[in-house]
Amino acid sequence: NISLWINLSNKNKELLCVKGHDFPDTKGMIRVDKNDPATTNKNGCLLLNESLDRQLRSGTKITIRGSHWPYAGPETQRISLGGYSAVIDFLRSIRDTDQQGQRTSSRGPAQML
Repeated sequence: NISLWINLSNKNKELLCVKGHDFPDTKGMIRVDKNDPATTNKNGCLLLNESLDRQLRSGTKITIRGSHWPYAGPETQRISLGGYSAVIDFLRSIRDTDQQGQRTSSRGPAQML
């Protein structure tokens, strides 16, 4: 019942989450290859910072662990990171283009000419 979820909608606050992790008073875990595991917040998310992004780009697999209510025992998933860099770069370029377009269109039609 858990999966990996990446929220790139806010350039200044990208999130990597264990979707489905919702057991009260527990935290999830995200680990890239043999790197140290990172503990999520109670919502199952952590910031996708530069260090973690570098690990994901150079890594081969990500391991996520979370607990889905009402089952107290953790569930673990291992996911291949093949294609991560290409997909993330593509999604960020769409977000950045969309945000740039929103700034341009908010100026009004006369200023866009």
